Parts: sequence; structure tokens; C-alpha cells
Amino acid sequence: MTVKQLILRIFFGAEILFFAWTYFLGPHGMYALWALDAMSQQVIDQNVQLEGKVDRLSKQVQAWRANPFFKERYAREKLQMAHPEDEIFYIQ
Repeated sequence: MTVKQLILRIFFGAEILFFAWTYFLGPHGMYALWALDAMSQQVIDQNVQLEGKVDRLSKQVQAWRANPFFKERYAREKLQMAHPEDEIFYIQ
């Protein structure tokens, strides 16, 4: 083996190592793709949770519009309102 062949083999080996490093650990490599996939799965899970929350809130809005009981309950609990003839007790 000549010196020229030895140098070419060393450069070829270095090129292969650089390619492998770039392929797996580079900014657009497999490790970055795996991280993006995990992040994508988290976003999908959050989307499913938010869709469930939207469904629950839509049902609450429909019930609130359909039944005056829900309006009164909201006014009493959240807005702390009462009818004029109601007795109010303050507990300390």
C-alpha cells in the first residue's frame, strides 16, 4: 500500500465518520427528527384534550341556553347574586 492510498483511505474513513455524525446527530439528523416526532405526539395529545374540553364547554353552553335553571345557578354561584326575598347568611 502506497502513501497515497493510505491518505485516501484515511480521508475516506473521516468522510464516513463525518457523514454518520451528520446523519444521526446533526441539526437535521435522526436525533432531531426523533425529538420533533415526540413534540408532534405531545401536540396531538394536547389537541385531543382540548377537543374534549371544547365538547364539554359546548354542552354547557347548550344547557345554559336551553334551561333557565343553569342561568340562575351561574348567577348565584359565580356572580354571588340572590333574589330579593332570599335570606343571606355570612359565615366567618
